[in-house]
Amino acid sequence: MRPNLRDHLANERTFLAWLRTSVAIIAFGFVVERFSLFLKYLVPSAGIAISNPRTAIGSGLIWLGTLLIPLSLWRYFVEERHIDQLSASRSTTWPMMALAIVLAAIGIYLAVAVIG
Repeated sequence: MRPNLRDHLANERTFLAWLRTSVAIIAFGFVVERFSLFLKYLVPSAGIAISNPRTAIGSGLIWLGTLLIPLSLWRYFVEERHIDQLSASRSTTWPMMALAIVLAAIGIYLAVAVIG
């Protein structure tokens, strides 16, 4: 039996949660991108000219989700190595904090864009 089995299983669950989050961000970026394409075709028929930054946001979310996949794999291997070491180690939390800040900023921007 593998030593520290519970810790390794928790690490795998965390890795899978990161992958689910990455896929969800990619899917949300795709939805934002397609909605902006829908608006692009809808607006000319109404005769209204608007600038649509949602295309850049959708692409950015797709790229963010894609970049989170190798980052999550890297975190998985780092934590696996730390679990196997006997010495206590401190893990960094900057990836989670950076992701939370970026997603909160995008959410606030989209909320303001929908209202205004």
